[in-house]
Formats: sequence, C-alpha cells, structure tokens
Amino acid sequence: MVLLATDGKTTRGWGVKTGAAAICFWQVDASGVTLWLDVRNGGEGVRLGERQLEVATVIAFDGGEGVPVFQAAQAFCRALCDRPRLPRAPVYGWNNWYYTYGKGFSSADILRDSELVRRWHPRAPPTARSC
Repeated sequence: MVLLATDGKTTRGWGVKTGAAAICFWQVDASGVTLWLDVRNGGEGVRLGERQLEVATVIAFDGGEGVPVFQAAQAFCRALCDRPRLPRAPVYGWNNWYYTYGKGFSSADILRDSELVRRWHPRAPPTARSC
C-alpha cells in the first residue's frame, strides 16, 4: 500500500515493502498521516510469546524536483518490490460492484462480463477461453 503526495514540483511517497506480514493501509486526516498495520489472526490477536514478527518495511521516497508525477510513482513502486512477479501478458479485469451493488451474480453473468472485457481488447481473439 502506498501513499503519494505532490506539491506540483516534487512527488514524495511512503509505502510498505511487499512481503509484509500484515494488512497495511494509510490514513490521512487532520491529525496527519497514520500507517495502520493489522496483524490479527482472524478475530484473534497474535500471540508471539518470545518470537518476533517483522510486520513491515516502510519505505520513504523523494522523487526529486521536476520529475513528472507518473515517473516518480514508477520509480517508487520499483523501490517497493525487490523481486516483482510480472505476468507475461497484460492482465484484464473488471469490477461489477457498481452495477450489482454487492448482490449475488451467477456464473452466466461472470461469463457474459468476461466476454465483454475480451471484446474490448484491441487484439481480441475470436473466442474467449474459460479458466
């Protein structure tokens, strides 16, 4: 999870390096910036005893003055992951929340939506393959 901020001249970022042993998120409000690290195990707290848990590695980033925001964000994301696992081809998907509003949907609905996404691809194959 990352937080990027720019003043129009410099982009700064803060992030949690991948491989964290927690669910992490940033909160920005009138009190400042807070990093939340959730290490619960289901509904229970973690009982480490004498063990230590490295929860996260926090990275701070200064993109430098005049570096475009997108380029600064790219450099920052590279700094957050030492060994990225990148797909061989583009990955496409969709979010149906905005028209199902969290209500159930069927396998036929998923296949229909998958076909729509496939057709939107600029080099769409003639037929969709199921996973």
